[in-house]
Amino acid sequence: VCRRIDALQALQGSLIGFNGGFHPGLRLSDYAVFFKEIRTRYPHLEFYELTVAEFMYYCKVSKLSYKEGANLLYNSGTRWITGGGSEILDDDFRRRHSPLKYKVDDFYSAQKAIIDRGIGTTATMVIGFDESIEERMNHLERLRAFQSETGRIGSFLCWSYKPMNNALGGKELSTEEYLRWLAICRVFLHNIPHIRTSVLTKN
Repeated sequence: VCRRIDALQALQGSLIGFNGGFHPGLRLSDYAVFFKEIRTRYPHLEFYELTVAEFMYYCKVSKLSYKEGANLLYNSGTRWITGGGSEILDDDFRRRHSPLKYKVDDFYSAQKAIIDRGIGTTATMVIGFDESIEERMNHLERLRAFQSETGRIGSFLCWSYKPMNNALGGKELSTEEYLRWLAICRVFLHNIPHIRTSVLTKN
């Protein structure tokens, strides 16, 4: 990890994002110790530590409430947990694709606990599965309402599903459709200060 951070610094990078996935052998306390050590070594850098979905998973396996998990990370120095793992926040969509993962209310309960503890967060969305326009709009509507309630979502990032080399298959979303949807997001999410785009997933 430190070698990769050093390589980023050589390119004058200043923001590090950790997306470690879901490791059944690790607990949230393990990540708290790891992140604290990394920040001690690199105090001049900014870190995105875990996603909301990863935070939810590690709270579950650690038998911690979201409030307890947020306290643990905050006290170790965590200042950002990104909104990654949301895909499409619509329960019909989630029942089709990830029925055992979480429901929309649970996702926002976790993110609210993060915000209440003073940790920064963001919002994300992934399009191009088999979701309907209605399901996409449900995602945006719920997110806009959550931001109206909290005012703490720093940015919104939408990217597109990549069908290559995975069992789900499908057809890749065109750049034109992606840009049209991004324009809709910019209009609809008027209360989120920064709307970001994904250069990586659009090649």
